[in-house]
Amino acid sequence: MSKLTDFKNKTNKTDNFNLIGKVRVKFLVVLAFIVVASFFGQLVLASNLAVGGQELFRIDEQIKEIEAENMTLRIEIAKESALSNLAIDARELGFDKPSEVISPN
Repeated sequence: MSKLTDFKNKTNKTDNFNLIGKVRVKFLVVLAFIVVASFFGQLVLASNLAVGGQELFRIDEQIKEIEAENMTLRIEIAKESALSNLAIDARELGFDKPSEVISPN
């Protein structure tokens, strides 16, 4: 009877070891899957970040071009609205300087 009980105990230890080994293998498979999934997730995020950076650079370039054009237009407006230019344009249109200035007093 002791041989039989010893055999059963040895079998149970082997079964327990196999169970622990199966759990370890499942854990390693799940861990490997998580590592691979996080790697591919990082690749996707890095790709999106690179595309976003290129778009940001393109938008910054457009902003610089529009600001330069805006500055050029402001300079042209200032030149055209100068009193000397307005006086020349008025003479060309037939306006003359008044001979007398009437004051409201």
